[in-house]
Amino acid sequence: MAYKNKDVRDRKHREYMSLHKDRVNAQRRKRLAADSELRERARVCTRRWRNGNPQSARDSARRARRKTRQAILTMYGDRCACCGDDHEEFLALDHVNGGGAKHRKSVGTTSSTAVYRSVLNEGYHPERYRILCHNCNMALALYGYCPHDRPEMADEKDFAICIDHDPERNRHCSGPKGKTPQ
Repeated sequence: MAYKNKDVRDRKHREYMSLHKDRVNAQRRKRLAADSELRERARVCTRRWRNGNPQSARDSARRARRKTRQAILTMYGDRCACCGDDHEEFLALDHVNGGGAKHRKSVGTTSSTAVYRSVLNEGYHPERYRILCHNCNMALALYGYCPHDRPEMADEKDFAICIDHDPERNRHCSGPKGKTPQ
């Protein structure tokens, strides 16, 4: 249907795109995959737009990275599987049986966003991936165990009670009495 009024046409187009965004994007990806000339024209246009709008390009990329990371966190539980910490800033994807470096190599980059995208494409696999806070993740990587899982550390009387003490999640902000964390 041809519209004489450009504003009406644009409004109708925006409405259609918002209702059918997934289908339109799938069709666009299919056309781009099949036509190398179209794909190259799209790359040129995208590069030109990024060069002309650097701040918008950075903001758009930042939003995409956050959206991808949030999808991973939501998929695997939004909290550390070991200590229960739920501060999004401290959470990371952990490879349950190790192999994170091998996975990054197979993806071809060190970018965490690319790794997150590959995990999203694989689907939900709790036997391979989980969410850990950076403290638990680094303790596992460096020492082979997490302090939260050590039986001798589970006895509460050995710990100095602190403001953040949470006995239900066995979280502590300090180490055993008389020893300050480094």
